[in-house]
Amino acid sequence: MKRFLTALLCFCLLISLVPAPAFATEDVYINSQESIFPSDTTVGDLYITGDCPSTVILINVKIEGTLYIDADHAVTVRLQGNSTCASAEIYSRATLVGGTYGSVNIDTAFTTFTDAVADTMRVDREGSLLSLNGQVDVLTLFAENIFAGGSGRADKIVVEESGCTINLRYGDIMNYAQEETYTKEESTSVKADFVINPTVSPANSVINAKVTFSNIPEEFLGDYRIYWYIGDTLSNYEWTFTLKEGATAELNCSAHFFDDMGNVLPVWVRLVHKDSEHEMRFVTKVNVVGYSTEEYEDVSYPYEIHLLRNHNVIIIYGKDDNGEYTKLVNVFLCSTGYWNETELGDFEIGLQMRWGSLMADLYGQYSSQFNYNQLFHSVPYWSKEQNNIEWEEYEKLGDFASSGCVRLATVDAKWIYDHCFTGAPVKVYDIDELPVQKPVQCVILEDYLFRGWDPTDPDEDNPTKAYDPPVLAALNVSNNHPVYSAYIN
Repeated sequence: MKRFLTALLCFCLLISLVPAPAFATEDVYINSQESIFPSDTTVGDLYITGDCPSTVILINVKIEGTLYIDADHAVTVRLQGNSTCASAEIYSRATLVGGTYGSVNIDTAFTTFTDAVADTMRVDREGSLLSLNGQVDVLTLFAENIFAGGSGRADKIVVEESGCTINLRYGDIMNYAQEETYTKEESTSVKADFVINPTVSPANSVINAKVTFSNIPEEFLGDYRIYWYIGDTLSNYEWTFTLKEGATAELNCSAHFFDDMGNVLPVWVRLVHKDSEHEMRFVTKVNVVGYSTEEYEDVSYPYEIHLLRNHNVIIIYGKDDNGEYTKLVNVFLCSTGYWNETELGDFEIGLQMRWGSLMADLYGQYSSQFNYNQLFHSVPYWSKEQNNIEWEEYEKLGDFASSGCVRLATVDAKWIYDHCFTGAPVKVYDIDELPVQKPVQCVILEDYLFRGWDPTDPDEDNPTKAYDPPVLAALNVSNNHPVYSAYIN
């Protein structure tokens, strides 16, 4: 009996020394609207593909492998709690919110990275737009004409190809495209210091404004057109202004300086690069002696954008006598996300681009960002040429048609671009009944001679003007800007 117990004890001891088998973490697939999100777990690879939900929320999920995003539409991935991701591969339009990433590789036209941290990030798509509102240790731009902007920071930026624009905070830049290396300590986008000396009366003011530009990254140097605004009124412009360190510009004019409520209008300048689509806008508050505006905000936004998503209609409201956005200004026909990818909520206008990069190598005129990777823009174009519109999509205005952005006729996209600058409020919601008449749907027929042009495009080279196309004012709610609907037959 003793021998048996001894043998049994030895056997149990031997078994205890054998390591337990390792169980590999499972891969997870989110590829339909019915997919279940993992939580409080560890996964291997995570695939977000196909007709997945427009928003994927991962709570306390550790992705030990790779997060692959290749969806049929724009998708937002939110890492919450203690979620981490070893690596991410982005092949379709995506917004990454929160979490910690090891590496992020981007091969798509538009990506937003917000409130998140990554060790490395690489952009491989030519003409890609990166909105960086988080922290990256090393950002590599590995293709031409990439735009990287936002409120975030990269400790080091490596530029491998030419034509890239950087509008964010960074430490070091290795610019191999220009065969040079330079360092800027906590460099930011261009800084504008205003000095304004207005002499005011209740009706008008004589204003002397001076702005000095400093802290200018080298890639922003060059010739610009500079426009001065008081409120939303263009007061003056210079056709050629050379932006360099310490450059100054001045405005001297007599102008209506108060709105209908007696509030002081903001003064702002707009710089438009002469050889590219890049532009910058700077706004300052004005303290007028003798006229109290309490805590006057840095920017006074004259318009509020209301997107009535389920009706595919935009209503622009201006301020009434009480300073509330109740005054009807404009009504626009639009197209929102086909599967309700256009998110509901309150937002603000962000980046604005003369030509914005869209999905599938398409472009949109007069693009204004309002929700991470969602934009107001024209109907898509096959290239950055105004005679190359995707005309088959034009007749869908008024219906659900996009991947999350909001499409408009060019004249309407330009109106938002010109009048609703960065920070302007945007409200997106559904409503049972429209408070206004819905504009008429637009159509461009296949055999139309100038079908590559948007007939509402205000460009002076638009050939439809010379041939008196039947462009109708469907709903004129403003004295200076009718809402256009085009019937081309």
